[in-house]
Amino acid sequence: MFREILREMIADGLINKPHIARKVGVHVEVVEDIICMLVDHGYLSKSSHAELSHSACVGCHLASKCGSGNSTLQTYSITPKGMRYAKA
Repeated sequence: MFREILREMIADGLINKPHIARKVGVHVEVVEDIICMLVDHGYLSKSSHAELSHSACVGCHLASKCGSGNSTLQTYSITPKGMRYAKA
């Protein structure tokens, strides 16, 4: 399931937990737990952006949906280790 979730993230280009949960057939909480485990094992890296303004999001097709200017934005990146694992 770890690999399947990573592959969904790569295919979609973003992490949408409800969408991934529907695609792999689990609850959103399971996806959240797996994302935490993927971070812990070095397959994903995590960062928070407390001071991200809407001007930083110009050109992003999700800018109007993510609420980035209203709260701390949590972002994840797939690490090289995660890419190798997903492609195996």
